[in-house]
Amino acid sequence: MSEMRAALQRLAVADTAGTGAEIVLEYTNRVTGGPVMPTIACHMQLLRPGEKTQARPPRLPREIITWVEGAGYSVVGDQRLDWDDKDVFTVPTWTFCEHVNTGDPPSLPVQLQRRAGDAGLAPLPG
Repeated sequence: MSEMRAALQRLAVADTAGTGAEIVLEYTNRVTGGPVMPTIACHMQLLRPGEKTQARPPRLPREIITWVEGAGYSVVGDQRLDWDDKDVFTVPTWTFCEHVNTGDPPSLPVQLQRRAGDAGLAPLPG
């Protein structure tokens, strides 16, 4: 994970124009260059201190979010969920979700989503 954190921090520093664009990287298989898991997409995001993401529905059915570091809250549908290091929650299919980093250091969520084309598989836990 330290490599992913360092790569995200380099992208944040490179945003010298202050575009405010979300900083997200996908985990990939080092051998094949493809996804780490054949049926699940895995991303890590860096939320800068005070950053608030735009509310949007998950791209694919149900999303599982694990907060690796940081503190803040997310609004899932109409419910506020406060989170801290190592907290986990799911975002139901097509439910709007936004994240806010309320701490000084960056926050790092890992997001797991079903990969496109895997609709015939069993549902994700949660």
